[in-house]
Amino acid sequence: MKKVLTLSLLALCVSHSAVAANYTFNNDNIALSFDDTNSTIVLKDRRTNHPITPQELFFLTLPDETKIHTADFKIKHIKKQDNAIVIDFTRPDFNVTVQLNLVKGKYASIDYTIAAVGQPRDVAKITFFPTKKQFQAPYVDGAITSSPIIADSFFILPNKPIVNTYAYEATTNLNVELKTPIQPETPVSFTTWFGTFPETSQLRRSVNQFINAVRPRPYKPYLHYNSWMDIGFFTPYTEQDVLGRMDEWNKEFISGRGVALDAFLLDDGWDDLTGRWLFGPAFSNGFSKVREKADSLHSSVGLWLSPWGGYNKPRDVRVSHAKEYGFETVDGKLALSGANYFKNFNEQIINLIKNEHITSFKLDGMGNASSHIKGSPFRLGF
Repeated sequence: MKKVLTLSLLALCVSHSAVAANYTFNNDNIALSFDDTNSTIVLKDRRTNHPITPQELFFLTLPDETKIHTADFKIKHIKKQDNAIVIDFTRPDFNVTVQLNLVKGKYASIDYTIAAVGQPRDVAKITFFPTKKQFQAPYVDGAITSSPIIADSFFILPNKPIVNTYAYEATTNLNVELKTPIQPETPVSFTTWFGTFPETSQLRRSVNQFINAVRPRPYKPYLHYNSWMDIGFFTPYTEQDVLGRMDEWNKEFISGRGVALDAFLLDDGWDDLTGRWLFGPAFSNGFSKVREKADSLHSSVGLWLSPWGGYNKPRDVRVSHAKEYGFETVDGKLALSGANYFKNFNEQIINLIKNEHITSFKLDGMGNASSHIKGSPFRLGF
């Protein structure tokens, strides 16, 4: 991977003490530059020499529709690193840190971190990397929120599924609506990714290569047994049911044919149906025996949980206990964005990892994507 970082200093005529800096750095596919005189960024496809210059790095829209632009901030500090430039923007009500990154020798990203100053501050929407007349015919490739923007030889996409992607005629941006105030001590963070593709026929392959390059776990098969529609189908199962299946898989696959299993994943049917994600009566001692069996087979234990409570009758039973335990609900389902339910769910996940040595989770039904629970610190269930 080739990385180049240069810094050119130009003395400003207006003041001997003021110095403007232009930072440029590149990898195999993308060149980035930042000019701190007017906070201008240029991102260029090195193969086509096509540059992108956004109208600004970001802007905030307040509830009264007032806009706070990048130019309304002062640059407090700029720090160059091996493959990144970190820019700290400040004003009396907000601090914003923008980090320009080269990624994996081929890609680029921009990290945004926004914090309120002094007190919580309401922001209706944050817009990232808005462009105008930079592309011939940009479009969003997909119908779901966060689908990538395809613009000439670039693909642009967010790291979080709650971020909207917009392209119309020659205008593009990424934006996210906020339902809760931004806090001084708990800033919000978002990332925008950039990649290139050599020709239209290679777009899908190029995006897949990008995803595999940046994902925390590289793509590979995760061969496992899943109890769903076997020992359980909206019904509870027992420890003996699980141990029996493990013996059968060992006989026919692990010992019988030398096929290693990454995990035995226990689907719906293990919990007590109170919505607290505690063990049901069939697992009064937890998964100790199941884990011992898995260890002996050089495998592990995976587990199903449903943040919104599951499906059909088991879900209805779990949700019926919500009021008893102070758990929040939305549309007849448990709400992960509720402060009380999130606290319990998060604690149980940690306990299962720490005490039961669960190595994988099947999280089935994440939560509400459009409703904010009054008083919750979380804007949505994601």
